[in-house]
Amino acid sequence: MMIKEYEAAIRSQNRQWDRAWKGHEAEYNRQQEAIDKIRKCLRFATAKDYAAWLKGFLKWGAVTDYYDRDITQGIIVTDQFYTATRSFKLPSGLTNSHALKIIVPAYINVKLPNDYGHCTIYKMPSDLLGHDWVPVYRDVARLCDG
Repeated sequence: MMIKEYEAAIRSQNRQWDRAWKGHEAEYNRQQEAIDKIRKCLRFATAKDYAAWLKGFLKWGAVTDYYDRDITQGIIVTDQFYTATRSFKLPSGLTNSHALKIIVPAYINVKLPNDYGHCTIYKMPSDLLGHDWVPVYRDVARLCDG
């Protein structure tokens, strides 16, 4: 009797996991497609890009984290910064591994949704939009001092 209850419970759990995964997979694909559409408007940021924004920001804001490595040595993909190269519309609800950190020069327009998700927008010369994450890296600190 116990084995039948066990097998029925496992089948039920597997169906629940399958339904949950399909929902997760659909959302993951939606976010990936949204990023693919704006990727042509972005390039990988340099330490100079971020230092230029940070210098303006530090006139009124504060650093949240310090890292003993260079900005270009991102350990994981979500650690990467981008610089906007042309105007774009940020997709709504980008979260987790799809969250973007984008430096936006003053001459570039970005349309922002009501829901930034987990994205952070570093708008030149000193605005911070979205998540309040202001890290300093070794190479960026050197540029800010120079």
